[in-house]
Amino acid sequence: MKKIFHNGNSLRAGWRITIFLFIYLIFAIIGNIALRYIPLPNILPTLRDQIFFYGLFFITTIVVIKFVDKRSIASVGLGMDKKTPLEIGKGIFISGGMMSSIVVIEYICSMYSFSLKDNFISSYSYNIGMSIAIFSIGAFGEELVFRGYIFQTLVEGTNKIIGIIIIAGGFALMHGNNPNITLLALINIFLAGVWLSLAYFRTQSLWFPTALHFSWNFFQNHIFSFPVSGLNFSQYQLGIITQSGPDWFTGGKFGPEGGALATIVLIGAIIITNNNWEKNKNLSFPHVCSGNP
Repeated sequence: MKKIFHNGNSLRAGWRITIFLFIYLIFAIIGNIALRYIPLPNILPTLRDQIFFYGLFFITTIVVIKFVDKRSIASVGLGMDKKTPLEIGKGIFISGGMMSSIVVIEYICSMYSFSLKDNFISSYSYNIGMSIAIFSIGAFGEELVFRGYIFQTLVEGTNKIIGIIIIAGGFALMHGNNPNITLLALINIFLAGVWLSLAYFRTQSLWFPTALHFSWNFFQNHIFSFPVSGLNFSQYQLGIITQSGPDWFTGGKFGPEGGALATIVLIGAIIITNNNWEKNKNLSFPHVCSGNP
């Protein structure tokens, strides 16, 4: 009977994931009841929902790490040290460059034109502030959900390849109801999930994939004024764009993530990130190891 629940001295990975989801469900029920009696702040509903959902997920992560696994929050990739600012800076630079490369190719092919909004200067402080808030909270929350405790525990119970495939598939399916979704868009989001998972393994930290994720969305929407995964935050964009060319190449109304250009860029990022990880396999991953579910 003990073997059903334990692998050595610890609970099996499957049971720990089940406990995590159960605790989250309890918190979600309590949170939704509390919201009926607590006045909500007058902020953008998208931002408010993100804070609620990802906030509960963060609290659940802390509770499970501290009281079930009995280890530090740093072990799930949320620790900070002198390397953290460098990881964040590198992530912002890399993803900004990736999105810029897509724009440059479209511009050279006469498929992209950009003009600043008339009210760009007067509203810039507010727009950039809202963009940073929306995309930083969204990036951190999605990385916590898809590269955090559940992902790491799944890898521990199976192996890295299975864990990456399952979580990247879930990452793609989460976007399945987004406006203007296509099969190529789902494939690209799956590839993005693989890339961000490898980025976690590369650094053993969630800050690097979070920075990559944030910068990809921020440059895509705020700087270059594309939709992000089919969602059009046009009020926070710097300019107005005109696109031409086939949707399968540019992504059309879904944004660059729906096009073949993004497919090429993401495959390249996966290859480079994986090669960098292979060179650093001597890094210790005490909380992500092979085991049994």
